Amino acid sequence: MVKDIQIIWSSDSKKDLKNIHQFYSDKNIQAANMIILSITTAVESIVFAEQYQVDEILGTPYRRLIVRHCKVVYTVKKNTIIVFSVFDTRQNPNKLKK
Repeated sequence: MVKDIQIIWSSDSKKDLKNIHQFYSDKNIQAANMIILSITTAVESIVFAEQYQVDEILGTPYRRLIVRHCKVVYTVKKNTIIVFSVFDTRQNPNKLKK
């Protein structure tokens, strides 16, 4: 059980969130805000390291959390969640490996 969890968003994951927000805000700002809130709330709700599925990217084991059409790729080290990417699952999955 992970207690007092610290969440670190990588620069790539922050950029991903910004891009997702921009994409949806062009259509509906409230929807864009709700999608970002859903993603951040889901990450903040992680309570133990093995809570979500393993997703091996380039042979490295990461965890994945699916929120709406987005895959959140992260790892847990001690009491820290490190979010590496937020990926819209409707995109080509090879883009995630880059």
